[in-house]
Amino acid sequence: TAELLRAAGFECLQADSRRQALELLARQAVDVLVLDLVLEGEPQLELLRRIGSSPECPVVVLVTGYPSVESAVSAADLGVAGYFVKPFEMQDLIERVDDGIRRRRLARMLSDAESSLRSVSDTLAQLAKLFSTGGPQVRSAASTVPDQELADQLESLTPREHEITEELLRG
Repeated sequence: TAELLRAAGFECLQADSRRQALELLARQAVDVLVLDLVLEGEPQLELLRRIGSSPECPVVVLVTGYPSVESAVSAADLGVAGYFVKPFEMQDLIERVDDGIRRRRLARMLSDAESSLRSVSDTLAQLAKLFSTGGPQVRSAASTVPDQELADQLESLTPREHEITEELLRG
């Protein structure tokens, strides 16, 4: 499977055991994990539980030669992105892996956007605090703003611009 995914243009790591898989995941972030449900003779749902489902965790696609309603339901409960019964069409797996990569990129983009919004929110809170002091104190407080360009702009505000900015910050 790894060779076929490589031939389709994906970069792949390969593990032959649960221990090896966990070691690889600990060393390197991966976008998608294609996991055989039965590895080393036992079901890997516990491995799925250990991997987790946070945004940093890989998207998981299960493949199995031993399908069951119980494993399919458990896998769905654990948030797997796909459940393929062997033999399966490789093109279907390729599409699911490609979709998983897109999902991980989107999750990272959302996480980055959330961090940026937190930063903007913190800056607005600083500005609100600065403007709540009013008058000449804004000029001295402006020097504490980490963004020098923003601090320069704060220092150059006219009293009317100061009033307008305060109103904007109040919504």
